[in-house]
Amino acid sequence: MKKLTHEFAAAAMRERGFEPLEEYPGSDKPWRGLCMECGAEVSPCYDSVAKRGQGACQDCGNRRGAALRKKDGKHAAAAMRERGFEPLEEYPGSDKPWRGLCMECGAEVTPRYHGVVNHSQGICGVCRYVKSGNSLRLPQSEAEAVMLAVHFQPSVPYPGSAKPWPGVCLKCGQPGSPRKGDVSKGHEACAFCAETKVDGAIAVGKMMAADFQPTIDYPGANTPWYGVCLICGERGLPRYHNVVRGHNACRNCASNSYKSSRAGYFYFVAGSEWLKGGITNVPQARLARHRSQGMTQMLYMWKFADGTVPQRLEAVWMEHLMTLSDCDRPKKIHLNDGYTEAVRRTADIEHWIEQCFKPLADGLLA
Repeated sequence: MKKLTHEFAAAAMRERGFEPLEEYPGSDKPWRGLCMECGAEVSPCYDSVAKRGQGACQDCGNRRGAALRKKDGKHAAAAMRERGFEPLEEYPGSDKPWRGLCMECGAEVTPRYHGVVNHSQGICGVCRYVKSGNSLRLPQSEAEAVMLAVHFQPSVPYPGSAKPWPGVCLKCGQPGSPRKGDVSKGHEACAFCAETKVDGAIAVGKMMAADFQPTIDYPGANTPWYGVCLICGERGLPRYHNVVRGHNACRNCASNSYKSSRAGYFYFVAGSEWLKGGITNVPQARLARHRSQGMTQMLYMWKFADGTVPQRLEAVWMEHLMTLSDCDRPKKIHLNDGYTEAVRRTADIEHWIEQCFKPLADGLLA
């Protein structure tokens, strides 16, 4: 390609406001000269000015751009105000952040003119998130219906699924602030009913029902609770959490061996398949063990001050079991605990208990 002459290149640059101060250096090299508009010494490249349309002087280009933006800024500000934006500074250009205020919520925001006007983007992220949340939020009546279904009555308007919602449990009457989102996931609405929170007076009552007298205030569900066993008089440190789940409050009384020197019980429990008779000094813990094996129905229970009486009744029960077919007796794989005193539950065995065993037990109780 033929190299441009100095005269040709200089003429092209003078048409674009540049007066050379040296010989033409080449199309892609800085060319020292003067800006014919402001007189400043500049060094543009011929290609940039003559072929790409850039200005010869950057300062003059910036001033012209600012003047144009100022003229365009009036139209841009009007367009943005129509969309809820109040500028706090001069128009910076269509693709640059423009500092201003959201006219809906008052937050300071920095949207781009190009995004808002040409692409219908929102002015304010805060308002966008609020509107999105409101569109997803359940109506008050539907949210309240969810809480009422789990026996909880809200006392204030619905605040949203992730915020505490004050109200009252309709089962126990205790106040609470569950989150609707947690309730929808299956969590308990009432911390007291779920026993993650416990009323101290109620806790004392449950410990007393388990034959244990606390000697200090309720310390928490998983903290040892000082007190005295009402059966044997031994001091103990049971945890409330364990006692309400069927564990014995007294370690001494929780011994697996039956003590004929103490008051005793004879009982019949049953599940859908098996029926069992047994003796115990501590029914709470023993029956909890049976429940864990699916024997949830208490058929009969007799309490005797003389601990030898349940042993005599147990002998009667075992003698009757010996008369039954082996196919009606469970194995250890069926009932891990107490299978030797159990039998398949049938109408015949329940009739025998009602007609033969119960009169005998009732007579000993009298």
